[in-house]
Amino acid sequence: MTDFTVLNSERSTPVAVGVHGARSGAELLILAKALGHALKDSPISSEVVVACEDRYYFMAAVLGVWLRGCHVGLAPNHRPLALRALRAGGSVGALIGEGWEGADLDVRRFESNVSGPLQSLSFPGERLAARVYSSGTTGVPKVHEKTFAQLLGEAQLLGELLELQGCCVLSTVPAHHIYGFLAGVLAPLVANASFVRETPLHGAFIARAAREQSASVLIASPATLRGLLVEASNLENCGGFGLRRIVSSSAPLSAELSGALQQRLPVEIIELFGSTETGGIAYRRSPNFGAWQPLPGVSVRGVSAPFESGEELAQQLQVCSPFVGEKGWVSTADRVTFHADGTFVHAGRSDSVVKVGGRRVDLAEVERLLAEVNGVTDVAVRGLAAPPPRDVEVVCALVAPGVSVQELREKLLAKLESVAVPRRWRFVLKLPREANGKLPVAKLRALFESQGCDASLSVACETQTHLVAADGLQHTFVITVPQQAWFFNGHFEGDPLMPGVVQLNDVVLAHAARVWPPLPVLKQAQRVKFRRPIRPGQQLCLTLARTAQPAVLNFEISVGQAVCSSGALEFAEALP
Repeated sequence: MTDFTVLNSERSTPVAVGVHGARSGAELLILAKALGHALKDSPISSEVVVACEDRYYFMAAVLGVWLRGCHVGLAPNHRPLALRALRAGGSVGALIGEGWEGADLDVRRFESNVSGPLQSLSFPGERLAARVYSSGTTGVPKVHEKTFAQLLGEAQLLGELLELQGCCVLSTVPAHHIYGFLAGVLAPLVANASFVRETPLHGAFIARAAREQSASVLIASPATLRGLLVEASNLENCGGFGLRRIVSSSAPLSAELSGALQQRLPVEIIELFGSTETGGIAYRRSPNFGAWQPLPGVSVRGVSAPFESGEELAQQLQVCSPFVGEKGWVSTADRVTFHADGTFVHAGRSDSVVKVGGRRVDLAEVERLLAEVNGVTDVAVRGLAAPPPRDVEVVCALVAPGVSVQELREKLLAKLESVAVPRRWRFVLKLPREANGKLPVAKLRALFESQGCDASLSVACETQTHLVAADGLQHTFVITVPQQAWFFNGHFEGDPLMPGVVQLNDVVLAHAARVWPPLPVLKQAQRVKFRRPIRPGQQLCLTLARTAQPAVLNFEISVGQAVCSSGALEFAEALP
């Protein structure tokens, strides 16, 4: 098997740019060699977890591990508990971090101002390069092994497909996620492009980083693109923030979102389809997102297979790819319909189909229909275990200020049977997605672990009194906080407090929606301060006051004479 090159000695452009300074390929190689030497006590072929947020430090650590002859461990996240769990598993020999006290090596301590000539750096394709721990979206995280042929081969293909040579790449997906690693770091590196060191997540910061670093390619997920769209809507002539191409993956890009992005941002959009297990499978381009085109070198086919309902709904997608390894044809959980030209339409996943009371429900279809409702900015539909005879209960968590459950139900009943309509709803300010846009089922399930309250209601507090000022511009609610409610679970043990997100969503926004329906889309929260804790059983006084700006609403929550929280909410449009 051939060797795969990461660094080319002919490179002259920086490998990384950012607020902490630009770095050359020679500097990257010197830092990598220093880290590799520091790992001299780690046995060859052992696993070294790299937990660095700065992409330059991350890549230097990865190269150092590879130079030592070890393979990299990519954790599902960089939270201390997750990293300690990997260490406790016994397979990890060392951990390289960036300011984390539990790390064996701090990459920053090995950086120097010494520079030298850049040497080409290659690795044998058959050698193990990384073990990737999935984010555990559907359960316990799984481990997937990747050789250099798989990783660097896919990085080379992405570099060519996305035309990265000479570009500056800005990624909103952390490098320890396989998509962020491939598209945000490795592909720019092998394509002689630069990558931005930081990982902005919010629209305004993404736009600013793109402008300040002259980024031309953005690597993102639909979750972050929604925020970028809001920022673009605030500017009359944003010019795409200097971007010329947006790459999206990790979750489906809805037709509504892609259309709005193309309208606001004069850039090309490329959507990638794949998985940690299979690597990249297919892609499609704007302006007309149609069927999926298999990536060069990737073969796909459909086979008839009975899904769990016992019906043949669509063909099951199988993949044969150099990014999978020498495994021949690999079956996926994806349902597809093929066209004569070899392209295909994705028809959902077999694992998104559940039986409720013996009836088949496609959760992906329910989620898609809800996402089309005006005012819904993010939504997740899942099936949770329930007592017989239903066995499975459909639940929905969503971000939709001012949208009523009745409106959502009517949308679904127009096209689906009643069994497919979620029985429980949870309205939140933000879904607890991972940085790559995925939503672990455990996090979503936690939203519905209620005690003593109806989880189908967005308002978890009982309104006792509603007072209206003479001019109608100020509304006051007297509210009693339940002694037991879902939001007190784990927040905190022995000292239950109402979370700030609950105060904003279940108290402020929910009551504002009662006064000014339909409530416009929330644009941003301003000057929000949480000054005193709110505890079970307390009586709250919520004041909502219109301002001279028709799209801004002031709020204040108090207990007695003490102000607990206050701030202002700015909406995309004027309040009704």
